[in-house]
Amino acid sequence: MTAATLGTTAGRLSRRLLAFAAITAGVQALAHAALFIGKRYTADSPEGPVIAAMKSRSFDLGVLGARSFWDMYFGYGLVAATFAAFVAAIVAVAANTTDQATRRRLIITTTAAILVHAVLVAMFFFLLPLLFDLALLVLLVGALGI
Repeated sequence: MTAATLGTTAGRLSRRLLAFAAITAGVQALAHAALFIGKRYTADSPEGPVIAAMKSRSFDLGVLGARSFWDMYFGYGLVAATFAAFVAAIVAVAANTTDQATRRRLIITTTAAILVHAVLVAMFFFLLPLLFDLALLVLLVGALGI
């Protein structure tokens, strides 16, 4: 959209969809970070023995040093939160750019990344993060089609 068309109804709707997508991704990032940073597992919880086993043995990863499966699991949770924050930032930039070509490239690239993430979440994780990804996909495709 050019600066002249951003004031049109379609332009305003596209910006609103992108703003809502940025907020959705931001909520996803904060929720994921809060879950991973704030959750405390106890030994008597259903997860306790599994987490203890994940922490019990480390593997030498060369220059990275020794890491346990828990380190990798926990680290991936933080990476996922960072990914969602990055998506929120990119989508916010797309919502505020006046160049239609740049906006389309940002939306298409972000949509592709979220689609890959959604497939991985569907294969290896659970429904709630997938719902966030699907909501983002709907919002981005909607903003792209306007």
